[in-house]
Amino acid sequence: MAGCPPCCVRQVRYFLEKDALDANGKLVVDKMRALNKIGHALHDRNPTFRKFAYSPLMKNLVRSLGFSRPQIVQSMAIFKHPKIGGEVNAHRDSWFLLSRPATVKGIWVALEDATIENGCLWAVPGSHGGTLRRSIVFFFVYKMLDERTYAEDTSWVSR
Repeated sequence: MAGCPPCCVRQVRYFLEKDALDANGKLVVDKMRALNKIGHALHDRNPTFRKFAYSPLMKNLVRSLGFSRPQIVQSMAIFKHPKIGGEVNAHRDSWFLLSRPATVKGIWVALEDATIENGCLWAVPGSHGGTLRRSIVFFFVYKMLDERTYAEDTSWVSR
């Protein structure tokens, strides 16, 4: 996978919210709210996550989507705590899961009820298609694939 070095996708790492530490590296919020994400090899390293990821339910799901030999390249748990952390801007997961040809797909599974009130996933119909404008390559350095940004180009938004 072009977006992460091999060491990244074979290990489980913990990522903190941007505002969880002060300038001296001291935790300034409750540790249960400081965690932003756990990734990227949960499907191989965590027995509970592995059981779910390789379950007949998930295998049947990806096969129903047309995959003949599905492989898991990355897995993570992302936490969305109230009043901490930054806004997640509109994006396509293929920014983070870049492959040539574009065969990598992401599956989002809510671990608890997701509602409009608590910040559910939003999707723009048809936004999965078209030109990929940018991607994340090696340690989250943005690579612009097109001079336009989504803020400038709204042609992908359904009207």
